[in-house]
Amino acid sequence: MAIATYPAVRMPPFGAIAIPLLVARPSLDNLFGLIRLPMAGTSLSLGFLFNIFIVSLAAVLMGHALLVNRLQQRVVLTVSIIWMPFLLASAMAAVRAPVPIDGIQILFNFLTYGAIAYIGLVYSADLSRRSLTIIIALSGVVPIFFGLFQVALGSAPSRISSTFGHPNILAFFCFLYISFLFHAQLSGYLRSFAGKSVIWGLIGAATLALLLTGTRSAYLSTYLFLLLYSAFRKPLLILPLLLLPPIVLLIPAVAERINDAISGTTPVTYDYLVSAMRGDVSDSGVLQLDSGTWRRYLWQASWPWIQQNWIFGYGLGSFKYYSLDFFPLSSENGSGAHNVYIQILFEGGMIMLISYIFIIFSIIFIQFYNKNINKFDKVYCWLLIVTYSVASYSDNMLYYLSINIAIWFVIFAMCNMGDDRLTGPIKRLAYVQRG
Repeated sequence: MAIATYPAVRMPPFGAIAIPLLVARPSLDNLFGLIRLPMAGTSLSLGFLFNIFIVSLAAVLMGHALLVNRLQQRVVLTVSIIWMPFLLASAMAAVRAPVPIDGIQILFNFLTYGAIAYIGLVYSADLSRRSLTIIIALSGVVPIFFGLFQVALGSAPSRISSTFGHPNILAFFCFLYISFLFHAQLSGYLRSFAGKSVIWGLIGAATLALLLTGTRSAYLSTYLFLLLYSAFRKPLLILPLLLLPPIVLLIPAVAERINDAISGTTPVTYDYLVSAMRGDVSDSGVLQLDSGTWRRYLWQASWPWIQQNWIFGYGLGSFKYYSLDFFPLSSENGSGAHNVYIQILFEGGMIMLISYIFIIFSIIFIQFYNKNINKFDKVYCWLLIVTYSVASYSDNMLYYLSINIAIWFVIFAMCNMGDDRLTGPIKRLAYVQRG
């Protein structure tokens, strides 16, 4: 039986600019934050200008879809339904931000996440699994090997951050990097022996870099992903994965971070600890908190404030700003929530939290009912969303711009991705309608 062939459809405009920028973005994270350009009486970082570019590009592509390419109108509608409630709730919260410039910057970060999701969905029909693998693989070469090079030279801090502004950002980049390339390897996205060998080498290097970041929540997310994915895909890999934790504990830096998490826990209550810090309790001795207890006390202190304004919240960026008032153990410049759900509830109320959860379940729904996605790609996206959501419980995931750009691009690209042997669904639809 003959296999039908379809005319090629050009990639939507600006792909030659957008894709290389996405590849280079992780390598330029620190540079984007350091370089500032004067503009209209203030200064804007290159990172903020990158956000403006991505949002503008998405707007242009939407305009192109609405005015020129009607086949893309369903894509516009899909992304709008998923992201618009959250972006509208964020805009409402930005108006109430205690520091307006911070509120605007956070709002643009969220707009960038929605824009990159749309860009991923638009370009996905013209991206094969092989090309997406190459894009992701190339994006991590500089950040990962630069960090390992620093360690080899002895110039790295105790927790490496490489080209990123914080070790946690590098850690969760490695989480995405490892998870996607692991999925690509087991799915045969690259078929040549040389290509597969290179990818395994990159996975190994990324794993080492992840361990050297000292980010325990990223350890958990990556390990949880590998275990669950292997259980679905290749159960024989579970045994070596179970042997992995004792092996990595032989690395001193990793063992020290794990020991810190389970030591130093104080049996005293939050109220007692605050009283001791204020000098109200004599002979309290030295009281140390592990990071988990510190987070729990932070959330406990924020809860009365949340209850007072649980519908609309206090505005974008307000948690860190007001933590100086409600949390005596806060750092000098305020403390982030270290919990996406608490942060959203505090800053945008239930309206914003429900709209954020709606994004998560919408993606799961789309993946489940989309017949163009094979089952293992669905499993990957579901597990990526689940492990990302788990990490969001104990980390400031929404503030990690580079990570969110990469994650939302990958997830939405895989909703409508082309294949090495078959054309993408948008191409097929274009052919049918032209015919």
